[in-house]
Amino acid sequence: MEEMVAAPVQDGQQPKSPVEVVSNVLPGSSVFLRNDRLQSTSKKSSTTTFYANIQQLQDELETEKQEKDGLREEVETLKAQEQASQETIDSMKRSMDEITTSFVNY
Repeated sequence: MEEMVAAPVQDGQQPKSPVEVVSNVLPGSSVFLRNDRLQSTSKKSSTTTFYANIQQLQDELETEKQEKDGLREEVETLKAQEQASQETIDSMKRSMDEITTSFVNY
């Protein structure tokens, strides 16, 4: 195994890691490697984790979209209330002007 780790590498290649050497020497011993945490449990597991992460991100995105839609509705409601308040203020100003005009003309 030491010879495999110390073996010269060709240009552009990475030297073999101890994990690669052990997996070459003990190819049928994946249980050994897993127990020593030198090898991931399986590619299927990492794929499952990958898709679980994608699903989690999609769920978070959907939640944020719903929150954004809720805030948009709240802004629209506030705009409508502001417009109604402004119309009430304008109406009251016209009434005050009419009262003032009729009082002055009286």
